[in-house]
Parts: sequence; C-alpha cells; structure tokens
Amino acid sequence: MSESRRGERAKRRVRAVAVALLCSGVVGIVEVLIGVVYRLDSVLSEGIHTLADMLDSMVAFWAVRRAADPPDREHQFGHGKYESVAAMVEGLVIAGTGVWICGRSLSALISGRFEPNLDAFAITAMLVASVFYLVVSRWLMRESRQLRSPAVYAEAAHLRTHVVITGGLFGGLLAARMAGWMWMDAVLALGVGLILMRTAWNVTRPAWCQLTDASLAAKDVAAITDVLKDFSGEYIEIHDVRTRAAGVEWHVDFHLVVGPETTVHEAHELCDRLERAVAARFPEAVLTIHVEPQTLAAGRPLRSRQVYLKRGANGDVS
Repeated sequence: MSESRRGERAKRRVRAVAVALLCSGVVGIVEVLIGVVYRLDSVLSEGIHTLADMLDSMVAFWAVRRAADPPDREHQFGHGKYESVAAMVEGLVIAGTGVWICGRSLSALISGRFEPNLDAFAITAMLVASVFYLVVSRWLMRESRQLRSPAVYAEAAHLRTHVVITGGLFGGLLAARMAGWMWMDAVLALGVGLILMRTAWNVTRPAWCQLTDASLAAKDVAAITDVLKDFSGEYIEIHDVRTRAAGVEWHVDFHLVVGPETTVHEAHELCDRLERAVAARFPEAVLTIHVEPQTLAAGRPLRSRQVYLKRGANGDVS
C-alpha cells in the first residue's frame, strides 16, 4: 500500500478517536452534574463511566497516532500493537468501573436507603443522550470496519453500550417516576455495572489475541489464499502459511514453491505481484515470502509442512 494511502487511513483513525474523546467528555460532565443534583446513582454511575471513557479515548488517541509511525530501529515491524495495548487498557478500565458501580448499587439495595429525585428534566436528558450516542457509535463502527482498527472498534463498541445504558435509564427512570419505585435507580445502576463488565470482555478479547500473536480468523486466511490462487499457474505449491495481526496490520508469511527452471529474477517478480494483489484487496496486509525450489520442497517430509495450495498434474489448485 502506498505511503499516501497509509497516511490517509491513519488520519481517519485519529479523527475517529478524537470524535469519541469529545463526545465522552461533553456527555460525561453533563451526566455527573445531573446525577449529583438529582441524587440519581444510576445517572451518576453512567457519568463516571463516561468520563472514564474519555480517559480511555485519550489513551487510544495517543495509540493510533503512535501506531501510524513507520518502522524504526527499535520497532522494525512497525508500531501496530500500540492499538492493541490501548484496547486492552480500555477494557481493563471498563471492567474496573463496572465492578465499582455494581458494588455501590448492591450496597444501596442491601441498606434500603433510596433518595432519588425523579425529575422530568433528568429523565429526558437520558433519552437525548441515547439518540446522540446512537448516531456517533454507528459512524465509529463503520469506520472501524473499514479501517480494521482495534482501537476505533473499542471506542465504537463502548459508545454503543451507552446507547443501551442511557436508553435503559430513560425507560427505567420514567417507569419509576410513574409508579413511585424509588429502588429502581439502584437496580438500574446495577444493570449499568453488569453491562460494562460484559463490554470489557468483548473489548479485551480481540486485543489479547493480537498481543499473543493469535492467527487471523479462518475466513480471513481463506480470503488471502483465494487471492493467491489467481497465480496458481506460476508456482507449484504454497505451504506453512502463518498469520498474525498487529493493530490494523495483517502480517502473513508463507513458503512459495516454484519450478526448478524458475530464475531468481522471475521468482522475485512473482513475489512482487503476489504482494500487490493481496494489498489491493487487503491494504494493511504485509507479506513475507520464502521462495523454495521444487527439488528442495519435495525432499521435506509432508508431515513437516502444512500445505495450503498445491497445483496438480492437470493444473488444478487444491
């Protein structure tokens, strides 16, 4: 992928995180003020959660900018895993916030002390916040899928939980106001905490997979090998395919077996075309190709290599 295109995608990631940062800051301050003024633990918990999001977004903002830096002497494979680290930090903060909120709400339920002010303004504010979060989270999720950025995905997933939480707070507080259920505020706060703990799992799991060099999903590996099949008439076999992700980048390496008559120049030119073809479909893919002559590959036991693509005597690839 060209440097200009890589730079443009990096700018989009930074912009997406900046938007999430601004949203979290503005809404979080308003929610905390409403929670304190109207003595609503559920809204206060959501506000604290949102401000924690803002801190997470600041970490993600730094991470996506750092991940866009080109490889250097200390990071020769690039800085992509900075995004994975940011997503992991965000997931842990979400989990911690969820545990704190659950503890606070359970304490209120056990003691039976409820003093919420179920004012119409506070309840309506939750509806406005839910609609606002819905619009922003949908845009962020679309950007994360196009950019395949774990940091932007973490922001989108987290803001999407706010849609459910603030919408649930609106419905629950409205029902409590109409029915006189003072205990509903504590129950809603407990629900906020449980949702956060589930979100923490969804955010940290893919980040953990990247940090531990887990392979790409089987469907993604299959999509890459489908591209390689288009060149099946120019090689004998592809085996020992290894994959991993680092932020938005996909790192793929494999052994390419060519005929004994293939020159070094021809093999190198074939590798260049394979790299360009994969990059055209997967712009963030980085290929490392080890070329082997057919005579060397044939001398290795079959059990020692994992064959992905092999051309048969009739020219078909399996």
